[in-house]
Amino acid sequence: MQPKRTLNLRGETTINGRNTSNSTNRVTASLAVSASGRKLKPMLIFKGTSDGRIARTELPALPQRNELVMVCQEAAWQDDNNMAKWIDLCLVPYLQEYGQGAAAILYLDAFTAHFSASTKGKTADTGCPVESDPSRMHWTRSTH
Repeated sequence: MQPKRTLNLRGETTINGRNTSNSTNRVTASLAVSASGRKLKPMLIFKGTSDGRIARTELPALPQRNELVMVCQEAAWQDDNNMAKWIDLCLVPYLQEYGQGAAAILYLDAFTAHFSASTKGKTADTGCPVESDPSRMHWTRSTH
């Protein structure tokens, strides 16, 4: 991402700047935490195409590539494709490692991609129901 300011010596009459048609300051972060406080692997969605230069050359070269899921989308939005990737690469591994024998529910805001037919199908396959209305969620607290 290009910086918003350029530094140069006071009094200079020319400042060299660099900008590309692909530059953007937009990124979407998909973050999740369990009721126990464990964080799921974060997903960052950058502006670009899924098979473009950023996705092919820049993201794989980042040292943090194993700590997060990084993908591209033309507007840097969460869409059906990236929601499917989040389920496969963030939710499912979490459920496999920490969700054995525990009841799970996925609470999402009412964003369209969160409740598309394909997302509902993928979440149903995990056995983790999805909810958007907090009044329908029933939390219980253990006294042990």
